[in-house]
Amino acid sequence: MWADNETTEDLIGFRVHADLIAEVVSDPKLLPITLGVFGDWGNGKTSIMKMLQKQLGARDDVAVLYFDAWLFEGYDDAKSALITSVLKELTEHKRFPEALRDDARRLLGRVNWMRLLKMGWDNVALPAVLAYATGGATAVPSLLGVFKGFLTGRPSEGGPAQPDESILSTEKAEGMLKDSSESELGDVRSFRDSFGDLLKKTSFKTLVVLIDDLDRCSPERIVENLEAIKLFLNVENTAFVIGADPRIVRHAVAVRYRDALDAARSSAAPGESGTEAGDQLVQDYVEKLIQVPYHLPRLSPAEIETYMTLLFAQRDLVDADFQICVAACETRRRSNRFGSFGLADVQDALKGKPLPDELKAALSFTAGAAQLVTENLKGNPRQVKRFLNAFVLRRRLAAVAKMQTLRDDVLLKLMLLEYSNEARFRELARWHEAQKQTPREVIDMEAGGEVPKEWSKEALQRWIQMEPRLSGVDLSDYFWLVRDRLATSLVGLSLIPPAVRTAYAALLSETGRKQAATLLKDLRQDEIDGVTALIEKHLQRDPKDAEAYRGYCRCVELQPTTFTAFSRTIRSLPAINLPGWLAGNLELMAKNHPSLKGDVDALREYLGKQTEGRAAKAAHLKRER
Repeated sequence: MWADNETTEDLIGFRVHADLIAEVVSDPKLLPITLGVFGDWGNGKTSIMKMLQKQLGARDDVAVLYFDAWLFEGYDDAKSALITSVLKELTEHKRFPEALRDDARRLLGRVNWMRLLKMGWDNVALPAVLAYATGGATAVPSLLGVFKGFLTGRPSEGGPAQPDESILSTEKAEGMLKDSSESELGDVRSFRDSFGDLLKKTSFKTLVVLIDDLDRCSPERIVENLEAIKLFLNVENTAFVIGADPRIVRHAVAVRYRDALDAARSSAAPGESGTEAGDQLVQDYVEKLIQVPYHLPRLSPAEIETYMTLLFAQRDLVDADFQICVAACETRRRSNRFGSFGLADVQDALKGKPLPDELKAALSFTAGAAQLVTENLKGNPRQVKRFLNAFVLRRRLAAVAKMQTLRDDVLLKLMLLEYSNEARFRELARWHEAQKQTPREVIDMEAGGEVPKEWSKEALQRWIQMEPRLSGVDLSDYFWLVRDRLATSLVGLSLIPPAVRTAYAALLSETGRKQAATLLKDLRQDEIDGVTALIEKHLQRDPKDAEAYRGYCRCVELQPTTFTAFSRTIRSLPAINLPGWLAGNLELMAKNHPSLKGDVDALREYLGKQTEGRAAKAAHLKRER
């Protein structure tokens, strides 16, 4: 078993990316800079952050600060939370001059004061950020006459304000409020200048702030953190490295500035659609905040084989031998980045030293499984690790249950379907339960016969044809192993990617549905399947939730390929719980997407029969009374 944590130990060959980013943020000619480390959930962003923290932290001329944005999700003001964290970590740095601590505390006091008074931060919007990004001098609006009656002190969590010597006195605060709108307190540029002066007085050539888990935050918090960087902290000799899924960042901007986007869409230029105008505004905004996007690639089959090899070696070898293998793998990567590191390479690295039988069996399995694992788990290292953990657990369970004939390759193939397409895995289980044998649908598909519409996708067809074939295999033991999972399938085995979770949450709220197009259009098919699976589960738990039905209809409107899943879900729910307006929405779907007309008509016919059946039953009961 392997821990699902970030690491500075490079088992996936990503140190090359960390080295490149370290070189960029250390180049004074490129500073200040905000660099986005972009990638899917589980692609290794946090591990790269940890590598950067270790690598740059060893230098005397660089101050490296790590900020987990998600930990501050519940704070009242994300801007001040980020700025306060940066200032505190900077002053606590072992090489921060003692003589400057009073200056830092005064600067921190201004942040506390701004947080207490809210200082118009809630009004720092798109025009301000764009103005600063292009050299403008927009200032935070005047505080004069707005904050009368506020007490000094920093509010504690869930309690009253507490005295804090770093915060201005009431008398001085009132005096400052009487000054013009360009007062030191009310001017963003003044704060930036003070922060920049503080850094110049230190011995650090560069301040590098690593901001992780931004895409786990709410849309409002995401935008607030990015604006805090651009408006308050982005000064000379600073570098901000942000780890996030760019699709969630774009969606956050669309939600935060939905009114501005609605205006942009309604005033689109001739020949430009409203959607294009809105999307362009979002993209422009993101580019102002994050100047350099760096997209992490998915792992290739060779890289996945290497990763699995090192994971099994880590599990089965003593640490000294494992480190020898890691060093040998790194040497191999430098000479051939396209090759894999497998069983023979481990044996060569250890100079023929006998390997544990369990390791040899695992590495033999790894060589044959790498292509399938890569294709079905999208080259995602976190999914690979969690997949292997689940595989090992089920293999142990099979051994305890004395399933002597259970084949690893068959279990692997079934688990790949479970991980890559939950809906089809559930359907396969239902077929098996109904027929008590290898489903005839599977036998027909493997023989090149008729393919059910839901199984016609290219990825599923490749899964069907991959070895081993399931025809003639008794799958009873395999489904017995996952019997406790079929009710919830992947619960406990894999996390929900933030992009999927965000899209699901957006669809279930009236406000979110208006901006859902920004996120849904960028989702891959497997992620869209994940969204529909979440909505289906939600409706099974609460079949009367009108918002969930509206969200599912919006999903079909934006992604017509989800209609098949939508239809299946509707047919599986109690007809009495279906909303009366659903038939009207179906008619609109057919009008907007003519390709769906046949399927929509079939579902409308089904709903009509259900309505007639309920009416007939009600009439019968009335006559009996």
